[in-house]
Parts: sequence; structure tokens; C-alpha cells
Amino acid sequence: MLLEIACFNETSARIAFESGADRIEICEDMFCGGKTPSDKTIEKIISETGNIQRMVMIHKLGTSYCYTRRDFQWMLDRISDLHGKDLHGFVFGAVTEKNQIDEEKLEELIIAAEGKPCTFHRAFDGLENKPAALEKLIQLGFKRVLTSGGHGRAIDHVVTLAALQKQAEGRITILAGGGVRSTHANELIRLSGVNEIHSSAILKGEMADAEEIMALKKIAAK
Repeated sequence: MLLEIACFNETSARIAFESGADRIEICEDMFCGGKTPSDKTIEKIISETGNIQRMVMIHKLGTSYCYTRRDFQWMLDRISDLHGKDLHGFVFGAVTEKNQIDEEKLEELIIAAEGKPCTFHRAFDGLENKPAALEKLIQLGFKRVLTSGGHGRAIDHVVTLAALQKQAEGRITILAGGGVRSTHANELIRLSGVNEIHSSAILKGEMADAEEIMALKKIAAK
């Protein structure tokens, strides 16, 4: 069982590393759904988090997941700019005006990632036909999909998550995220069958809580 922590600032990233998280997702602006941090922030986080796995979100603040060509080019450029840094992979998503997987743009993004693992983020939760979308993500070459199974908390969609986990059959990783906390993580894992969980571990304010991360890690290690 692997624990990923979403880190919206440098302090949270350092706390996640020191508290035993297996992987971090580097992003900013928690209240806006997350965006790509500056190079300076990313470099600071890299310097303070040892050899932990580091994924970085590729998203521009103020844009929807149905990207204009201009915003999409920005995404491609950011991936290119970040290739020289010590990052494990990228987190992104793209949908069409009809709220379906944008295969054309996603294929370009995966090519731009040059073999680094890619995670499709929670734009997945708003898609109507999730099983069909999952098959497309597998075909495109995504390593994992971050999902709560629907809008809201992952614990409230364990049936959907279990179905997605069964469908995945080891071809893609279902990363369960969305309000995941130590108070119910054990139940979430047991009922959904997922092998990876994702949490901000924020109990108040905007910083990850060290004790919460350690509690989640203890559950994941069982």
C-alpha cells in the first residue's frame, strides 16, 4: 500500500517527507483546485525532500480542464521546462467540450513527458462514463488515475472505486483520493481494494499534519 500526499506548499512537502510519505504531488493554490508551482518553489521542494517520489501537477490557474490551444501549449512548455529537474512524473488531465477524455491533447502530453509516469487527475470524477474513460487512459499509457469515484469524498464512492479497481486488472493504478483521512482510510482500503491512497493530510489551515500522515502511513503499512 502506497501513500501519496498532495503538497500545496514547501512546508507541507517537507512535513510529508519527514513523516514517511511514499510520494508527494507538488502543487499550489489548494482552494482553487491546484496549479503548477513556480520553478523556484519546485527546486526548493526537491532540495528538501531527499529521494521521495515527486509528481508535479501541470495546470494553469484560472483555466478549466477543457483547454484552449494557448493554455494547452503552456502545459507542453511547462513539461518541457521541468524535464531537467529531479521529478518522477506529471499529473494532468484534459477533457473535451462534451466532458469526455480529450485523447488528442492527452496523447501529446504523454509524448511530452518522455516516458515519465503520468497520472490523470480528478477531472476523471466529473466524467459520466468512467469505465470507458478508464479504458482510454489505459490505451493512452497513463500510469494511474487519481479519483474519488465521483464528486466529493472517496469514502462515499467505495462501490465505484471497487469496480474501477477490478476493471483496472493491474493495467493502471487506481489512486483513491478525495477527503481521505486516517479516521476512515482503513475502511476505504478494505472496501475498495485499492493499493494506493492520496491525501492532503490537512486537518486545519493549509499545512499537512505530521501526525495525520504518520497515522495514514501506519494504516497503509498493514
